[in-house]
Amino acid sequence: MKKGYLFAALRMLDAEYFAEEYLARVVPLLKRSDARIVASSDRPEIVEGATDRERDVLIVFDSFKSARDFYHGTEYQAVIQFRFNSADAHVYIMEALD
Repeated sequence: MKKGYLFAALRMLDAEYFAEEYLARVVPLLKRSDARIVASSDRPEIVEGATDRERDVLIVFDSFKSARDFYHGTEYQAVIQFRFNSADAHVYIMEALD
């Protein structure tokens, strides 16, 4: 089965609130979903284009369906407001090529 990926490009509005309120809640959910943060950077090297995003995160799931189920699931939806309150984000869910 092909892996699923969730990619988020964030512009932090309140980094302390993000860490203390959002991350404290979402990391345990990711662990229970067998998801893994495979890359995260507060200073990604931008080689083309421009962006106001300052943090990128890449999370791998067992499948595209697992990534979608996580994002749209009731547990994550119960904590997403903490991210809305602390960061502006572009979030993408993708399926691996192989």
